[in-house]
Amino acid sequence: MGAPMSARAFPLQWPTGQPRSKTCRSSSYRVKPAAAIDELLESLRLLGATHVVVSANAPLRRDGRPYKDALDDIHADNGVAAYFTLGADQLVVA
Repeated sequence: MGAPMSARAFPLQWPTGQPRSKTCRSSSYRVKPAAAIDELLESLRLLGATHVVVSANAPLRRDGRPYKDALDDIHADNGVAAYFTLGADQLVVA
Protein backbone atom coordinates (compact mmCIF):
# COMPACT_ATOMS: atom_id res chain seq x y z
CA MET A 1 0.00 0.00 0.00
CA GLY A 2 1.47 3.34 -0.97
CA ALA A 3 1.85 6.08 1.59
CA PRO A 4 0.83 9.58 0.63
CA MET A 5 3.79 11.93 0.41
CA SER A 6 1.76 14.44 2.42
CA ALA A 7 1.22 12.16 5.43
CA ARG A 8 0.62 14.25 8.53
CA ALA A 9 1.47 13.47 12.13
CA PHE A 10 -1.61 15.06 13.71
CA PRO A 11 -4.46 14.41 13.65
CA LEU A 12 -4.31 10.70 12.88
CA GLN A 13 -4.24 10.00 9.15
CA TRP A 14 -5.53 6.45 8.89
CA PRO A 15 -4.63 4.62 5.64
CA THR A 16 -7.38 4.69 3.03
CA GLY A 17 -8.96 1.26 2.58
CA GLN A 18 -7.53 -0.11 5.82
CA PRO A 19 -10.37 -1.17 8.16
CA ARG A 20 -10.13 0.13 11.68
CA SER A 21 -11.19 -1.90 14.70
CA LYS A 22 -14.12 -0.37 16.58
CA THR A 23 -12.97 -1.80 19.91
CA CYS A 24 -9.63 -1.96 21.64
CA ARG A 25 -8.36 -5.48 22.24
CA SER A 26 -6.19 -6.45 25.16
CA SER A 27 -2.60 -7.39 24.43
CA SER A 28 0.20 -8.99 26.39
CA TYR A 29 2.54 -6.33 24.93
CA ARG A 30 2.95 -3.86 27.79
CA VAL A 31 4.81 -0.68 27.01
CA LYS A 32 4.26 3.03 27.53
CA PRO A 33 3.31 5.00 24.40
CA ALA A 34 6.59 6.95 24.31
CA ALA A 35 8.62 3.72 24.54
CA ALA A 36 6.49 2.07 21.82
CA ILE A 37 7.12 4.99 19.47
CA ASP A 38 10.85 4.88 20.28
CA GLU A 39 10.90 1.14 19.44
CA LEU A 40 8.97 1.76 16.22
CA LEU A 41 11.32 4.54 15.10
CA GLU A 42 14.39 2.42 15.93
CA SER A 43 13.01 -0.57 13.99
CA LEU A 44 12.31 1.64 10.97
CA ARG A 45 15.81 3.13 11.23
CA LEU A 46 17.35 -0.35 11.28
CA LEU A 47 15.32 -1.27 8.17
CA GLY A 48 16.71 1.78 6.41
CA ALA A 49 13.37 3.59 6.21
CA THR A 50 13.40 7.26 5.33
CA HIS A 51 10.80 10.06 5.36
CA VAL A 52 9.15 8.56 8.45
CA VAL A 53 5.92 10.16 9.66
CA VAL A 54 4.19 8.72 12.72
CA SER A 55 0.53 9.76 12.63
CA ALA A 56 -1.62 9.68 15.79
CA ASN A 57 -4.47 11.51 17.50
CA ALA A 58 -2.00 13.17 19.83
CA PRO A 59 0.31 16.02 18.90
CA LEU A 60 3.80 14.71 18.16
CA ARG A 61 7.09 16.55 18.07
CA ARG A 62 8.97 16.85 14.77
CA ASP A 63 11.03 13.77 15.69
CA GLY A 64 7.82 11.66 15.89
CA ARG A 65 7.80 11.35 19.66
CA PRO A 66 4.78 12.52 21.66
CA TYR A 67 4.82 15.60 23.82
CA LYS A 68 4.70 14.57 27.47
CA ASP A 69 1.30 16.17 27.99
CA ALA A 70 -0.11 14.41 24.89
CA LEU A 71 0.29 10.87 26.24
CA ASP A 72 -3.26 10.86 27.66
CA ASP A 73 -4.56 11.57 24.14
CA ILE A 74 -2.75 8.49 22.79
CA HIS A 75 -4.41 6.35 25.47
CA ALA A 76 -7.84 7.74 24.51
CA ASP A 77 -7.33 6.74 20.85
CA ASN A 78 -4.48 4.32 20.42
CA GLY A 79 -4.62 4.24 16.62
CA VAL A 80 -1.23 4.94 15.07
CA ALA A 81 -0.05 4.80 11.46
CA ALA A 82 3.62 4.93 10.45
CA TYR A 83 4.26 6.22 6.93
CA PHE A 84 7.73 5.77 5.48
CA THR A 85 9.81 5.17 2.37
CA LEU A 86 11.78 1.96 1.98
CA GLY A 87 13.92 1.96 -1.15
CA ALA A 88 11.58 3.15 -3.92
CA ASP A 89 8.42 2.08 -2.08
CA GLN A 90 6.14 4.31 -0.04
CA LEU A 91 4.61 2.21 2.75
CA VAL A 92 2.32 2.51 5.74
CA VAL A 93 1.89 0.27 8.76
CA ALA A 94 -1.20 0.91 10.89
